[in-house]
Amino acid sequence: MLFAWLEQLAPVLHKHHPAAKIWVSDQFMKAEPSWYESFFRHINRKPDWLGGVVIGPWGRTSLAEMRRRVDPLIPIRRYPDITHALSCQYPVLNLDRALALTLGREPPIPRPLAFKHIHNLLDENAVGSIAYSEGVNDDLNKFVWLDQDWDPETPVIETLRDYARVFIDPGHTEELAQGFIALEENLNGVLAEHPQVETSLRQWRELEAGATPEVLANFRFQLGLIRAYYDALIKMRLFQGRDLENRAREALARAPHDGALAAIDRAESFLKRAQLEPVGQEYRARCLALADRLRAGIGIQMSVERHGAVRKDRGAIIDSIDDPLNDAPYLLDRMQRARQLAGEAERLKAIETILNRTNPGPGGFYDDFGSEASLRRVVAPPRDWDSDPGTLKSILRGFPGLRWQDGGHPVPLAWSSDLTSLFDQPISVRYENLDPEASYRIRVAHGRPRGPRPRLEADGHLLYDFADAAEAAPVESPVPIEATRDGEVIFTWTPSPLSRRTTVAEVWLMREEAR
Repeated sequence: MLFAWLEQLAPVLHKHHPAAKIWVSDQFMKAEPSWYESFFRHINRKPDWLGGVVIGPWGRTSLAEMRRRVDPLIPIRRYPDITHALSCQYPVLNLDRALALTLGREPPIPRPLAFKHIHNLLDENAVGSIAYSEGVNDDLNKFVWLDQDWDPETPVIETLRDYARVFIDPGHTEELAQGFIALEENLNGVLAEHPQVETSLRQWRELEAGATPEVLANFRFQLGLIRAYYDALIKMRLFQGRDLENRAREALARAPHDGALAAIDRAESFLKRAQLEPVGQEYRARCLALADRLRAGIGIQMSVERHGAVRKDRGAIIDSIDDPLNDAPYLLDRMQRARQLAGEAERLKAIETILNRTNPGPGGFYDDFGSEASLRRVVAPPRDWDSDPGTLKSILRGFPGLRWQDGGHPVPLAWSSDLTSLFDQPISVRYENLDPEASYRIRVAHGRPRGPRPRLEADGHLLYDFADAAEAAPVESPVPIEATRDGEVIFTWTPSPLSRRTTVAEVWLMREEAR
């Protein structure tokens, strides 16, 4: 149908623009293999109106595969996404959950080293590019990409030095160039263990302290500065949130001794302390001031209410700056339900359920697959960012969103991130050192519903098959004895033909009994 329409459009276009050509793309959220076979068959006929092929976000064909399948005489042009941090063509590798859920998709996002690598990986297969941008949040990436288009041998540090010298402050060229690299490094790794974040902020604050009024008013300097403050603030808030959650859980654990209602009161007081006694207020105030100056100076919208941003996750990082970075919303909701129960025994049982939500029982296993630690279990497809930065053939950590609800109630923080594979790629994870004499049961939380759940197999044995995902509740199934009797098992989730991604948020592998 697409090509029939183009055949009708081409004569009209040529009537008004005789030299014009039409470029086409396989960009499609989900399609059957037959759709792609038809696409390539029509392309390779080389109709007169065809200018070439464009490859961009959310296509399922890699640049290398596109070049193999398209006639060598047909040019391919890249339409790279240089503007988003997650849920995009080239997501940030190893992005921490706390930063992902506060920065969102379109923060100020300098990624010079990543985009030089991505640009040059398969550059010989294309005739150039038109970078996909959402505005100024990716300003630095534009210059990196264009410099690589001009000469892929250009060291990225030279691009950064030119950028700093020409657009910001020729007196601090090296410091600014290294400062932007530091901001990229902030995004890579476990935030709570990342020493770069505080160092990066100190570097940017020194630049701020010595800057002229002209530099302080420069939007490119402000974009770097706000990220340095913001990253450091989120790390401070993450530590506070974890500490308060741990103290709340300790208070709940004393419920049999202190009484259920007293334990709930004390736990709630800890969880609410993050709002009553917030940390990093100096950094927060600086972020708000910089966001307002950026709005006044160049119109960037970092808040829905203050600046008119379209949505919270589309660059409105100020609206996420105070979001809880622990399980407080879920815990407060569950404690409120427990408080309303009629008897002490029922309240104590509800508290025990809250405390043991992730407990798989003796001899069992639990994994939050949005955490870096759980990635060790992944066996297929492997994570290979160097050769597959678009993660079309490998595993990534997805971030479907924070503080969404199921049935009007908050869900666990663990459901805000997951293992994700795109299109038809399955996900496989291995569990070892199992008891060969025991039976096991698996519980799986796929996180936010996005269509039918995938099929699950244990060493080839079917456990469930494209279960309805209208609700977010975890799915449970016994694991066949044949799958675990050798002391290990590989679970494989295969996507439904109706879904464009497969997600696994949590897994409980529970030992039931010896045979």
